[in-house]
Amino acid sequence: MKLSKLVKFLRNFPLGFCCGAISTFTLCWVIDSAVADQAIKNWTYLATAFVSILAASFAMAGVLATIENTRRIAEDARNRKLAASRASLPLALSELIDVCEARTKFTLTCDISNRPPSLSGNSIQILRECIEFSDLNIQDAISEVILVYQILISRDMSCHIEAGSGAIPINHPEIGEGIKFIRISAVVDWQALICLSMALFGYARGTSVTVDRDSVGACLIERLDWLNLDGWLLQNDPTFRKMMSKIRERGCASFACRNWKIR
Repeated sequence: MKLSKLVKFLRNFPLGFCCGAISTFTLCWVIDSAVADQAIKNWTYLATAFVSILAASFAMAGVLATIENTRRIAEDARNRKLAASRASLPLALSELIDVCEARTKFTLTCDISNRPPSLSGNSIQILRECIEFSDLNIQDAISEVILVYQILISRDMSCHIEAGSGAIPINHPEIGEGIKFIRISAVVDWQALICLSMALFGYARGTSVTVDRDSVGACLIERLDWLNLDGWLLQNDPTFRKMMSKIRERGCASFACRNWKIR
């Protein structure tokens, strides 16, 4: 182990250059008698140059060792922080899924007396730390989850409820088709975020380092097939069935699609 570190260290250009210069100088001194005779006459200057080169080499070695040690300490600190945030990631994802479920139900029932919760600051901090310390693939996936959550919160359905639809459930016979379509679209969005969040549990458990978008799309279709309001399947609604047929044709919908950012 120590030998491999020494070889790696000696491959560094500045130190290798100095060592090469010293070796060349010594070889010339030994082989070439003319150089040897001149060296005897000027041994003071040659000795000073030799010591200077040697001292510079040790100084460079010390600087490089310090840089490497600093880098290693920073990497160890990053790994410890990543391990801590990764261990807490399932809690944050579980809370996010609960929030999405609550907002899905709120969108379906429009029960103004029972407002849905929002994601806590602690969970958001855990997600941010995972973004900061994780590898690029997972950084993109978790960043996407936070981005989608913020988009959906900004589209809070309360504005549609208070705008005239009234606090009536989605299966109410008097609900307008336009309002129904808006609510169903919001339900699909929240369910897509649930599927994106569920795909990150593999990373939290250490079994995966990527997110399979095909699996996310399949998860969304399966969840929508069984989505219900107090036992009433949304599949019973013609507007929902029409939307589901289009989703099955594409194999995904909403934020579960790979190219949702350019839609």
